[in-house]
Order: sequence, then C-alpha cells, then structure tokens
Amino acid sequence: MTDTCPDPYRAGPESEPMELRTRNSRGIEIIELHGKVVGEGTARDRFQEHVQLQMCEGSRKFVVSLGDTPWLNSLGIGMLVAALASVRNRGGEMVLASATSRTEDVMEVTQLHRVFAIFDTVSEAVEFLANPPANLQPGRHHRAPRKSVADRKSPEK
Repeated sequence: MTDTCPDPYRAGPESEPMELRTRNSRGIEIIELHGKVVGEGTARDRFQEHVQLQMCEGSRKFVVSLGDTPWLNSLGIGMLVAALASVRNRGGEMVLASATSRTEDVMEVTQLHRVFAIFDTVSEAVEFLANPPANLQPGRHHRAPRKSVADRKSPEK
C-alpha cells in the first residue's frame, strides 16, 4: 500500500453542514470544526484529506477543536477515530479540545474518552502536545474527573 497525498485545492460543496478552519501553533496543526460533525460526504473527505495532506508535509501533532460543534453523530465519531488511527499509524498524536458537554457525553457513552485525550482549551492541548509528559502514553491522558452522564441526571439531595 502506498501513501497518497490529497490535492489541497479541491473544494467541497458550499452546503456542507461542517466547516473546517485550520491554523498552526508551535508546529501543531489546529483543526477547528464548526457546525454539525456528521462525518459524511465531502465534509468527511475534506477533513481526512486535510489530515493526510498535513502528514505528507510532516505534521504529526494535531488538535481538533470541537467548541463550535453542537453535536456529532456516529459517522462523525467514525471520522475522528479514522483520523486518529491514521495519525498514530504514522507516529503522531491527535487530541480533542473545547468539546461541548453534549460532545463529551457522546465520548463518555461510547467510551472514546479512554482513547482520545480531551482538553478544556486549545491552548492546553497545544501545551500538552508541545511538551508531553514522559509518564503518560499518547491517548491515555484524561482531564480532571467530571460527573458522569448518570450522575448529572440524578437529582441533587
């Protein structure tokens, strides 16, 4: 199997439910997702192509910001997991940042909070990737504990 680099100039249709904005900080690629992360069609393709293109250009550290995503479906989760696998297969790391409580709930219910490192802010994620602690394995970092979905739904005493 050979690695292929996507055409960075190919654009998707204007009506996509998910918008992708990118920037780089301290050599770390920051991908900001805006809108519904549904992981289908050209939105998924653009996301995967961007990650592949950046890896072809040498990037190995990625932060995916989910702060402006009201929700994600199972295809969106699959899109993120596929990208994580691609990045890790090439010796890199991808973390999530600024997830909404709804997105965090999805990550907890699917147990993906055990796979992805999730940070409160993009700057915390960048700092982690720029200076990873020696005693933590990639993808095994967790934020400070928070109430589980079940605990948040139970009435206070």
